[in-house]
Amino acid sequence: MGLKKWVWIVLGLVLIVSRLQAAEITELRLSQVRQHLPELTVYLHILDENGNAVTDLRDATLTAFVGSEPVPVKEPAPFDPDRGGVAYIFLVDISKSMSPSRFAPIREALTGWVDHLTEKDRAAVMTLGSTVRPVQDFTADKAALKAAVSGLSLTDIENPALSRMDSRK
Repeated sequence: MGLKKWVWIVLGLVLIVSRLQAAEITELRLSQVRQHLPELTVYLHILDENGNAVTDLRDATLTAFVGSEPVPVKEPAPFDPDRGGVAYIFLVDISKSMSPSRFAPIREALTGWVDHLTEKDRAAVMTLGSTVRPVQDFTADKAALKAAVSGLSLTDIENPALSRMDSRK
């Protein structure tokens, strides 16, 4: 599906939220779209003014569009972690532009995240430095993920994306 159609889908999803009680909704985040044509499953984070998830959409008028075509919205429901897990990709900057004192808490945070994965979740570890490199493919093996995270170090001279941003200054 082309980028233009995805933009229309997201705009359609904004219309969904605008039909909910506007004073109640303060944040809408699209986290994932799963495509199994002719259906799309859309995962949204809809938060109220207190930062709480809005999960009861039974009385909401829901409208979505693909391009200019309205499409039916079926079964809005909160994410059920018992039905499936989440796939995470940990993309870690390993360029030497980061100090070791800033890198250590990142490794600790990733290890903590791994500790909280459920048995249905999967995670992969990739590094970003002079290139993007896979370190650990998707797995539920927490020991393998922790080993991949603990083996990360600041080894690359530069991060090309950051270098390009610096050269624009």
